Amino acid sequence: GGGRGVFCPWSLLQAGEAGVEVSEYSVRCLVESRYVRTWARLEVVNAGPARRLVPLQLPVPASAFVSNFSVVVGNKTYVSRVRERAQQKAAVHKHSYNDTGPRLTPASPRGWHVLRASVPVPAGARAVLAITHEALLQRRLGRYEVALSMRPGVAARSLRLHVELAESAGISYVKKTATCKTGQAPEGTAVERSATRARVRYEPTVQQRRGLSAAERLGEFVVWYDVSRHLGVGDIQVRDGYFVHYFAPTDL
Repeated sequence: GGGRGVFCPWSLLQAGEAGVEVSEYSVRCLVESRYVRTWARLEVVNAGPARRLVPLQLPVPASAFVSNFSVVVGNKTYVSRVRERAQQKAAVHKHSYNDTGPRLTPASPRGWHVLRASVPVPAGARAVLAITHEALLQRRLGRYEVALSMRPGVAARSLRLHVELAESAGISYVKKTATCKTGQAPEGTAVERSATRARVRYEPTVQQRRGLSAAERLGEFVVWYDVSRHLGVGDIQVRDGYFVHYFAPTDL
């Protein structure tokens, strides 16, 4: 939705596919003046005896701006371009039978763009996928919301979700993180806060993750917050010769 900074991670198309391990899944969101930048990193290992194509998928909100999507396998880095659908389909058709690099296929179910990549990974090798995702948050129901999916596809050995807030106008509150399925903050969550900054971290141990229910693993890690509104005229910010004016009635 328009009021959320949402990121859904890559997931193996066949969860628990034999011989494929997710060694690390990390997401860092930095929100500065309601503008959210998200950096995500997924590291997979081909533990099988032969080279194989590892299928993954990345859903992105239709309103999102993806500024980087890249794959590193061995010493090779593949940087993909995000294009209009017609151009994207042509590019996919042209490279659909090339197993030397990632393959991207577009889809847009229910307002989402889904990027699918088949990554060739030699036996015993690692592949790293990285994305940069950007969006402008909108205030809804008296708050801003940043949500990250809790579902990396298969259990990663290392899982880290970080959300950093920096609002010069001041942060009036930071709501406890929650999974949408349960409404409760998962064990392993830490919150640090000052007048203008806040940091929310979720770094659960393997044991803590084993204690999550299926609903929690399929839910979302959510941070709600709002900024201070001491002046009725709102908040004006100036940068690089441009300005933006934030304002909203206090009862909205």
